[in-house]
Amino acid sequence: MSMETKRRLKIIAAVLMIICIAVTAGIIIFRPSTNALDPTGRTLVITDLNVGKADAAVVCYGEITGLIDTGKEDAYERIDGWLKSHDITEIDYMILSHFDKDHIGSAVEILQNYPVKTVYYPDYVSSKKGYETLMEELSNDKEDLTAVAVDSEMTIQYDDLTIELLPAENASSLLAGDKPDNNMSLMCRYDLGNKKMLFTGDIENARMEQLVNGSDDLSADWIKLPHHGGYEKNEKEFLERVAPSLGVISTNEEREPEERLINYLDKKKIKYFVTMNGDVTTVCDGYSVNMEQN
Repeated sequence: MSMETKRRLKIIAAVLMIICIAVTAGIIIFRPSTNALDPTGRTLVITDLNVGKADAAVVCYGEITGLIDTGKEDAYERIDGWLKSHDITEIDYMILSHFDKDHIGSAVEILQNYPVKTVYYPDYVSSKKGYETLMEELSNDKEDLTAVAVDSEMTIQYDDLTIELLPAENASSLLAGDKPDNNMSLMCRYDLGNKKMLFTGDIENARMEQLVNGSDDLSADWIKLPHHGGYEKNEKEFLERVAPSLGVISTNEEREPEERLINYLDKKKIKYFVTMNGDVTTVCDGYSVNMEQN
């Protein structure tokens, strides 16, 4: 083989290698979504914020932004900072699980500073501090705000994303018992593709008993564990009905997760994160769910 032929072959090999690298990069960077469960390329991103022994989660799906609970009053700066850092200027919906101060503490300030299209909350009257102020704010004449007291199951649809709102059944018995606010928590489940994410508020034993003995499908791949990592008598049976593989506990050193819950999660190989160690981000594209902590 002549030197000229060898030189040409080397040039051809180099060109082919460059083309191969470019095509590979194109596949990785520019390939459109081919996932049949998520044809729009949208993903669901849940950020459980580190707001102490309280709950506040920002949920984004495409251009839709939701907020589940708002922490205590001092959580406003944290929520506001997160929204601004992500260029979010309005909230499409807010779900308030119940009326304890560590769930609605910043709700009024958010309503006063951000356009919020719809607020969903459980249909009961609370004696907790902040309830009347919140109700007054929701009753103000804001033509772009809709307030919905949820007393029966309802569904919200955003393209391929379904949000199921799951209020308490047999409310009268729960309201007459211990911890009525916690047990009246408005639960919600996000369904995208074949994946489900369940938010449980602060439900305790009486509500868990109702759920365990009921016939509703409670299954979820991911769960916001109830009541800041507490452990109730019926919690094992409740979690077995849900059967999650991933979980988030929203709390801090003031109330660390109970050892019995941690032992159960470890035994069942349920991967979990605790917000006292940083914000927890969950990403779901309809066929997989991934979590990381910042």
